[in-house]
Amino acid sequence: MNHSPLPRRSVLLGVAALAAAPAWAAPAPPAGGRIAFDVYRKGRKIGEHILTFRGGPGALTMEARVQMAVAVGPVTVFRYRHQQTETWTGGRFATLETSTVQNGDRIKVTAERGDAGVRLEGGKPAGQRVLTAAALPLTHWNRASLNGPLFNPQDGKMMRLSIASQGAAPVTLADGRQITANRIALSGETSIEDWYDSAGAWTGLRAKASDGSIIEYRRV
Repeated sequence: MNHSPLPRRSVLLGVAALAAAPAWAAPAPPAGGRIAFDVYRKGRKIGEHILTFRGGPGALTMEARVQMAVAVGPVTVFRYRHQQTETWTGGRFATLETSTVQNGDRIKVTAERGDAGVRLEGGKPAGQRVLTAAALPLTHWNRASLNGPLFNPQDGKMMRLSIASQGAAPVTLADGRQITANRIALSGETSIEDWYDSAGAWTGLRAKASDGSIIEYRRV
């Protein structure tokens, strides 16, 4: 769900809290060290997205596993698997490793932040490149990371996005209940809405797929 010379990028930050948050900040891991979502398309569950956390803000590891499959009758027409390990050291993004398989096409990305920038290998097209040292992966769980230049953890490309808070808005959970959380819209080369609760924990997502259908994350 994640999406050469660096492209130009515009970011619109509509909330003072977002604008003031340091781009490097990594929040404390959520209670229980886990965030889980059921994934829906057209009202049907098609998969799950599970994040687990170890450590704390000083030395944090986040591991994610995503599985989705869409069938038309007895035929599976779309299959997606994504695995990811992300580390933060001293409150700063440090490393990322991802492996994505979409309909049999496999992409791997590794990234490591150093003094000269974020060194990235793999991706699509595969190769080696160095991104700005401020670059952060768009992995959604860390709201503060939306302040920085973002790259797609699936293919390694820098992203051109506008980001704006839309204030408090309802979001549906996996059990059907609705809660109110802060909604943030990402637009440009992708169209995504993320929700974060009062503690800053990632609580929901709605995105437009390439076929125009809506993908919805409902927190378990």
